[in-house]
Amino acid sequence: MNEILELTKVDFSFVFITVISSLVGIKAVITLLEWVIDKMGLETKWMRKKREEHELLVQTSQNLSELQEKHKHDVEESDTHDEDIKEKLSDFMAEIRTSVSDTQAEIKQFAENRIHDRE
Repeated sequence: MNEILELTKVDFSFVFITVISSLVGIKAVITLLEWVIDKMGLETKWMRKKREEHELLVQTSQNLSELQEKHKHDVEESDTHDEDIKEKLSDFMAEIRTSVSDTQAEIKQFAENRIHDRE
């Protein structure tokens, strides 16, 4: 019970300030060590990992740019290919229409000839 009473007397603002100050101090020491290691030209595992991730990010960005250019080229090529197909299809349809109209004219001529033959 005495322990609980002592806990109620603890100044929690002092504990909070102490913890925050300790964390800020640790961060400052780590930053200072990183700066010293960087100036000495040494490479730590963390720095190497960060550099490799940066290189991977740059390589991915370049690959995406190349892929985008290829896609743009393929779309332009596809558009010209579509136009060729549409033109060929249009020519084919015109040829079919001509063929159908010629066939209808021949059938009409044949029917008229049969009528004259019967007479």
